Amino acid sequence: MKGVKTKHTISKKEKEQYAKLLILFEMINNKTYYKIMMEGDFQYIEPLFNEMNVDEYIRVEGNRYVPTEKGRTVLNKFMQRFFEYLKIYDIFAFVDLEEGVFAFEEGYELDGDEYDDFIEQERWDDVRVAVAEFKKMNVCEIIFMSFVNEGRFDMEKAGWQFDITSGLVWDDIIHIANNSITTEEINAEADDALECVVREGQRVAVDLIKRINEEKEEEDDYEDEGEGEDEGEKVIYVETVVEEEHHYDYWDLYYDPFYISPCYCDPYW
Repeated sequence: MKGVKTKHTISKKEKEQYAKLLILFEMINNKTYYKIMMEGDFQYIEPLFNEMNVDEYIRVEGNRYVPTEKGRTVLNKFMQRFFEYLKIYDIFAFVDLEEGVFAFEEGYELDGDEYDDFIEQERWDDVRVAVAEFKKMNVCEIIFMSFVNEGRFDMEKAGWQFDITSGLVWDDIIHIANNSITTEEINAEADDALECVVREGQRVAVDLIKRINEEKEEEDDYEDEGEGEDEGEKVIYVETVVEEEHHYDYWDLYYDPFYISPCYCDPYW
């Protein structure tokens, strides 16, 4: 399926806010503290640091910038949205619209290269933009989250400072937003087709969340009995930035295709 151009865009202010979120993520989650005297490529992002300092999201400590509690609160709000995106909305990245099935469910038992080959099949469509439109969510923000998840913002490679301040990466997001499968295309044969996709996708997502949680509980019980060994797990956030834990009853809310988590209504700034 091929989308048609719509009207999604990202304002200059939104681009700067997304760039600030990336910087806060690097400072808080990876404990990367930047020097006050910025040289070379860092001059591209110096205005962002000046603004964050004035707004008290970061502060000066010695010869470097460090995050404040206010900055942690901003990142925490983003991370809550990001984790919900991964749990609920990323499932719509690979949908067989002809069969009404989702790659995340069909390929659940596959690992590594097998899964990579599985999602490369031509039958999968990415309907995340259409779902975001259905939910009346910020389409470009959803794509920004997908870029974060896919590692499109590499803060270790040379020139990353220019990448997050130039228009190129944001142009890519806008292009995807305006050239993805549309609501009209999905609803071409039935007016409620997209609603059915959203309903079924969220059911699959909730069922997978519960399945994963149950498997984790079984593993924890096994380790508590002294039979397992903790091999360690990569932590993607530290200190005050944490993922909110939800009980099963919370995820049941997503059986309603129109439900949107309150975290998406809470502004970052």
